[in-house]
Amino acid sequence: MEEAKIAGREDEAVETLAAAAAAALFVSGVKRFLPAVLGQLSTAAVAVATPPLLLLLLHVVIASIVLISLHPRSTPANLQSIRRSRQRRQIDGNNRRKQQQQQQQLLKKKNKREEEMIKNEEEAVDEGDAEELNARVEAFIVEFRRQLKLDSFSSRVSH
Repeated sequence: MEEAKIAGREDEAVETLAAAAAAALFVSGVKRFLPAVLGQLSTAAVAVATPPLLLLLLHVVIASIVLISLHPRSTPANLQSIRRSRQRRQIDGNNRRKQQQQQQQLLKKKNKREEEMIKNEEEAVDEGDAEELNARVEAFIVEFRRQLKLDSFSSRVSH
């Protein structure tokens, strides 16, 4: 898709350059040919058709050719591609909205599950054996103190 767009832009650039080159050749030919033709007709005709006026007219023609070639063309194919891109944008926007709504719903469900789990854990702790919890805490504290002693001993030995 992008390659076709790039190729189209390159073709338009080549067409623009060709039109500008043709216009430049035309102007230089007219500059050389017109005085020769008018000089043969009469010297009075050369005085009437002044070169600055002729050059101004030729520059207007060249400018109009360049503007027309640079202005995007409204062909049916271009209009269809514009419509398709607009439709894609709308579809993408709708898909994004749907995805956001789904994500919000999933987050709500996840939060509800987490809240339920927390409530269940609190109930289990309340209902559970307080003595078992105390025993686990004491075991943790004993293990923690033992680890601290080992760390302090190893730091003394390394110095």
